[in-house]
Amino acid sequence: ALQTDTLAAVAGLSRTRFNGWFRTRTGQSPHQWVLRARVARAKDLLLQDLPLVEVAARTGISDQAHLNRVFKRITGTPPGLWSNRQKSCPA
Repeated sequence: ALQTDTLAAVAGLSRTRFNGWFRTRTGQSPHQWVLRARVARAKDLLLQDLPLVEVAARTGISDQAHLNRVFKRITGTPPGLWSNRQKSCPA
């Protein structure tokens, strides 16, 4: 995984300036952006009926409990409930 310090160095900015630059362009910090991208990937994996522990591993989230916290914070719904709702709603 890329670290903010590495991205800042590639951009030729300090970490603080890079974070500010990134936030003005995306509306979120680099860390928040990465977490949202991981949750988007988790949604795709949940639709494949993978176990939560596998979804966490494939998205770079440390474990199932952390996946639950991050997913719920971003979507407002725990991943298991989100997955069940997706399966019960006709496309």
